[in-house]
Amino acid sequence: MAVRCGCWALLAGLALTSLAAPVAEDAAECTAESSAESCAIDGGLAVDSAERDGSLNMLQRRGLKLQEQQDVAQRPAGAPEGIDWDSSHHGNGPIWKHWQRVAKNCNTTVVTRKCRRALAGTATRVFMLLKHMENHNYTHTEIRHFRRRFSDLLKQNSTVIQDVTAAIAEYPKWKEAVFHIYELMRPAVTRQLVDEVNRQKLGWTAHYRESMAQDSLMSVIGLTGLELTDSEAVALFEETKRAEPEDLLQMSKSPEAMGSFDARDRWPECGSVLRHVRYQDCQNCWSHATALVTESRVCIASRGKLNGRDAWLSQSFIAMCRPDRKDYCAGASGSLGFLTVNTFGVPTGAPNSRGNAPTGIRTCVPQAKPNLEGLRCPATCTEYEYPRSLESDLFYPRFSPRSLSPRGSATLYMAKQSILEEGPILFGMTVFSDFWSYHSGIYVPSKSHSNRNMGGHAVTGMGFGENYFLCVNSWGPHWGMAGSFQVAPQALNLVVVLPGFVRDSSFPTPVP
Repeated sequence: MAVRCGCWALLAGLALTSLAAPVAEDAAECTAESSAESCAIDGGLAVDSAERDGSLNMLQRRGLKLQEQQDVAQRPAGAPEGIDWDSSHHGNGPIWKHWQRVAKNCNTTVVTRKCRRALAGTATRVFMLLKHMENHNYTHTEIRHFRRRFSDLLKQNSTVIQDVTAAIAEYPKWKEAVFHIYELMRPAVTRQLVDEVNRQKLGWTAHYRESMAQDSLMSVIGLTGLELTDSEAVALFEETKRAEPEDLLQMSKSPEAMGSFDARDRWPECGSVLRHVRYQDCQNCWSHATALVTESRVCIASRGKLNGRDAWLSQSFIAMCRPDRKDYCAGASGSLGFLTVNTFGVPTGAPNSRGNAPTGIRTCVPQAKPNLEGLRCPATCTEYEYPRSLESDLFYPRFSPRSLSPRGSATLYMAKQSILEEGPILFGMTVFSDFWSYHSGIYVPSKSHSNRNMGGHAVTGMGFGENYFLCVNSWGPHWGMAGSFQVAPQALNLVVVLPGFVRDSSFPTPVP
């Protein structure tokens, strides 16, 4: 497919540098009203192989994809008549007038004081105009933080400003860039959205915290990261359908999984390990889910030998040693983490301070900070004076992972059987912005107009009930039900990864 790089993709990459949070934009074709099937590819944004260029970050790739979706609405719902939004001709509309001021004062490659003043005034006025056009009820606190984020990105970051001045020769490009910055910097969750969710009585409770006013859509999308290409999704479904007769035969030989089940109670000797909760700080959810699945299944297979304060396996090692050699914070499919563990093994590794690990924990490769440059697969332990070498700290569970399409008629049954008999598994789902406000109950996305698609996300399947799966997220223990959540089966719409039995019971246990 043809890829065009416009001002939006440029600003998207620069926004990532400015705010240190990669992001995906919500797709016009995949909304909360869409069926699970229609959102089954990368949260509604199919990732073409041409877009998987390692030189582009996820935000840029998503921006390029969005640029090709011609049905993305250019005029927000409820925009008053007379606002010059859609038209790109030179007229007298407010957007055009603000662009004229910037073009007049920023017509050189050097950012002058005059240019900065013009950008500052324009940022404030354009923000208020777009907010009026949007017709959404924000609280005063939400408006204050939203306006600051929007203005800062447009006027304070000198790199962004210089590239804006180079791009403003064409009014449509400048207008598009401003619009997308506005979309990225909007609050991920507003009080109005939370109130709408709770009024809809969907079977779950949303909770609003005042601190949510500080959370932009961009920053929250930076806490996702599951990707699936068009070809991968098609192959996944075809393979699932091909194997269905054999899977159905196996189903007939096993008793149906009934009632409710929680792996944390089923294996009490591993209860503390199965209750691990991590906090991801960039778009590598897949590695966090893989780490929890791996340490849980190793503990179960070793009959509780992997246990105690330091019994964490390294999410960062999995993300740094990925065989595709992509960036530590780049998204990936649900099976990549298990392939990484099979290839390189995985050492111990504590989460960051926002996980639920106790203080004083000592591990070989603890969670790395995503802003560190040159994160590569380590040859030695990164923890100072860890008592054993990396080589002697590696666990090799020898997984045989199998990825299934949730659309397969036997898939969810097999997911339950795998959790029941072997331990936790990995689920891939499309998450919407209301998920950030989840508090309790069985999650299904709200159909609110302001509920935006945030892309694909990997979570850990830990149990199930009559009409839900119990999962563990990687957004810290203060989110949801102590880091866990219940979710309707139809919301688990991207992929189901069954790791398979752990085939090696010889592990470097106990940990030091």
